[in-house]
Amino acid sequence: PTNTTPVEIKAVITDDTSVVSAALSFGNEEEDVNLALASKGATATASHEYSAQFSASEAIDGFLEDGAVQDHYWLTPNGVAGATLTVDLGDIHLIDTISVVNTRNAVHFDRSTRDYRLGISTDGVNFEIVEDSVLPEDDIITRFTTTFSPKSARYVRFYEDSYFGAGGGLAEIEVFSVPNFVDVPMPSIEDGIFAV
Repeated sequence: PTNTTPVEIKAVITDDTSVVSAALSFGNEEEDVNLALASKGATATASHEYSAQFSASEAIDGFLEDGAVQDHYWLTPNGVAGATLTVDLGDIHLIDTISVVNTRNAVHFDRSTRDYRLGISTDGVNFEIVEDSVLPEDDIITRFTTTFSPKSARYVRFYEDSYFGAGGGLAEIEVFSVPNFVDVPMPSIEDGIFAV
């Protein structure tokens, strides 16, 4: 819902500084907030899952570990290339950064994603590819970050195109919004008082 109640904002300069102009900055996105978290309302689905223990939701739980225990990551079944994991951010956001962390399946060390792509979409049907790259085998520590010109997106899709070992997966996917700040000039309404 949109709030259409008018709000008057005034700024009063109270020190001895001579101010000749002022501007108000406001925005609707927080800086450095991962939007792809279940705790923030995001959801994740996958075309293939190894089991309920290694479901898509594990890739948006916000937990990163060293890969010593079998938990907190999404895995594909054995021999599946071309699996996808899609995150629904719940609303359209202006985004410019996506980070992914590969998996390695603790104890067995028998699977991780190799070739991958990242796509973004506003409708969940038509995806624009913003990354096409390769992840190193068994690296569950390093964030691989993709940045691009700000784009509107509600859905972010990870494409596991090939894998090392028995199958692919992902430990975590993170999506960051662009702070959407706007500067509005505040005209002087009298000496040292500005309003919007």
